[in-house]
Amino acid sequence: MATLLIPVWLTGCDQVPETSDVPTEAQSITQVAYVALLFRSEHNRLPESMDEILEYDETTPQTDEWDNKFQFDRQDDEFIVYSAGPDQQIGTEDDLRAVLKSSPAE
Repeated sequence: MATLLIPVWLTGCDQVPETSDVPTEAQSITQVAYVALLFRSEHNRLPESMDEILEYDETTPQTDEWDNKFQFDRQDDEFIVYSAGPDQQIGTEDDLRAVLKSSPAE
């Protein structure tokens, strides 16, 4: 399973991330995570759902490169965005995941 760990308390979240360093198949999920970071920057909390991300920025990608819809899970201090990946089955090795952690102060 490909997992991107993106701490929310990173500085510079108002800058566009360098997508050239991100594999093509992970660029959409990275964009979703980036929008969640921007949301966190403005609201001092992580989003509660993908719907809240889409309300915040309607241009946020909704599917991965294989047309699987992005899903979310909120667990304690983490917001996890994930998709099924190329095999289109959740819970397999090729799933894409971006994990955003709340800052210790949250």
